[in-house]
Amino acid sequence: MTPLYFHIINVCLHCAATCLLMHTCERYVFEKPRLAFITALLFAVHPVHTEAVSGIVGRADVLACLLFLLTFHLYIRSVDQCVSEDSFPSTVSPGSLLLSLFLGTCAMLVKETGITVFGVCLLYDALSGSHGGPQGWPLIRLIPQSDEGKFSLTVSLNLNRSVASRRPADCLCLLLRGLRSSRLRDLPLLCKALIKRVGLISAYVVIIMSVRLWLMGGSMPLFSEQDNPASFSPHLLTRFLTYSFLLSFNAWLLLAPIVLCYDWQVGSIPLVESVMDVRNMATMLLAVVMVALCWRCLQSLQENREVLVGMLFLVFPFIPASNLFFRVGFVVAERVLYMPSMGYCILVAHGLGRLWSTVGRWGTTLLSVCMLLLILLFSLKTVQQNNVWLSREALFRCVLALRSVFSRDHRLYPRHASALNNLGTLTSSADEAEHFYRKALDINPQHNRALFNLGNLLKSQGNEEEAEALLKDSIRYGPHFADAYSSLASLYAEQRRFAEANQMYLEGIESCPDSSDLHNNYGVFLVDTGEFNCWSVCTDGALLLQIKSSLPELTGGSECIKDLHCFFSRSSPEHLALVAAVEKVFFLCGPHLWAKVGL
Repeated sequence: MTPLYFHIINVCLHCAATCLLMHTCERYVFEKPRLAFITALLFAVHPVHTEAVSGIVGRADVLACLLFLLTFHLYIRSVDQCVSEDSFPSTVSPGSLLLSLFLGTCAMLVKETGITVFGVCLLYDALSGSHGGPQGWPLIRLIPQSDEGKFSLTVSLNLNRSVASRRPADCLCLLLRGLRSSRLRDLPLLCKALIKRVGLISAYVVIIMSVRLWLMGGSMPLFSEQDNPASFSPHLLTRFLTYSFLLSFNAWLLLAPIVLCYDWQVGSIPLVESVMDVRNMATMLLAVVMVALCWRCLQSLQENREVLVGMLFLVFPFIPASNLFFRVGFVVAERVLYMPSMGYCILVAHGLGRLWSTVGRWGTTLLSVCMLLLILLFSLKTVQQNNVWLSREALFRCVLALRSVFSRDHRLYPRHASALNNLGTLTSSADEAEHFYRKALDINPQHNRALFNLGNLLKSQGNEEEAEALLKDSIRYGPHFADAYSSLASLYAEQRRFAEANQMYLEGIESCPDSSDLHNNYGVFLVDTGEFNCWSVCTDGALLLQIKSSLPELTGGSECIKDLHCFFSRSSPEHLALVAAVEKVFFLCGPHLWAKVGL
């Protein structure tokens, strides 16, 4: 298959997401269309999107972003654009609301972070109180009725876009005094429409999350320490400090995407184990900036709707990747920043618009030139990163080249044992491959893939003693790595240590019960050792597992049957058992497999 068509589709999806973001910003965020255009242009050329657009696996993020924006747009359309003076707007288009629920579900099925769109919609609904865009942004106030100390909620339509600024402290005092008044009982009536939408969407989210968890077998995915070292730390302080620093690290990737990498795994970012670590300064700086943005947003939701939408788009899509609710399988992944970058671009455009309104003519020209220069730099960086994604070897070699540039400070740039291991699998020279494997193990002695590859290489060269030790270490650091069990059992079988080989296969099947290759290899081992009574159980299990994992192409199961058919063609009892197994698979999968086997 040629990758050209996959890339074309990804680029088309990225263009569609960019256009939809510009439409959303022009309709619901900015008063000036040029700010919406700048937001979309910055989003289109941001270098951090290279992985999501260039890699086929990143299509999930791009498509989820597109569905995210469509869901947000339809939800706003479903709510009345004419603001009532005594209550929140009602739902005027149930069809648009149901369609937004459907598209939000599709976003979740494409990418787990897509479900955060429901939280964005509800908060936008509650905090803005209107969905008519900049022309119909409402003004929500608590106004004293008389000298009785009572307050009423008044919602007025802001058609002239001139809203008086309110201090959060004044609003808080008014709200606390109003809560002590008798008007509190009228609050459910005023918020009746909003409460209905919140209840509907909350119940729907619980249902689809339960279904998703049920489809996953009631358990979360399993990850190793190599995928996310911080989550395996036994110290709560280390986990908290490291997770907090990773937030600032991701923010820096959005602000200044100078150093980009496809693989941030173990060793890439050392754990923050002490409060005296200098990296905590970055965490505190990010906290100050986020608090300042929230404070400005709360000062006047009507005036700072740009900050509100920017913060919602920035924070909510990143929550699933923050290790806050469950463990994720990476340290940093640039592709998960695709959706949060929308909020970043909105905030940058908002800041640029505020600066334009305060500086003079020459200042505006200077800001425009700086913004143009930033977009050009982002574009050049994106082109450079696309060249990196031309091939696997280019990816691995670029990582190593960048590491040599930043080798003066290993705390700021990753130590890529995985890249060295991957380069070893690509080279055709055994000596060069061994060099890469050993270098990877020097960086990370617990890298189970490098241990496995080096062990297999030494086994092929006749160095069986060291190969055995390496394969044992690979199993110890990767207990769910089925290939390591098969390789070590094969080594024992070659040395005629059949009891140990049998035990190794059994341990592997217990640790990796869903590995069809492991079942198949064990069945072949039993045949080689004359254990025909156990063969049917293993081969049937291997066939069923391979059929289950290879549908609809059915290649794995057919190859297994072909091999066994050739092996037993001269033995009548075993051949009959094989035919019985084939009939069982034929019953499950139909004539397609029968045609492939040719029996």
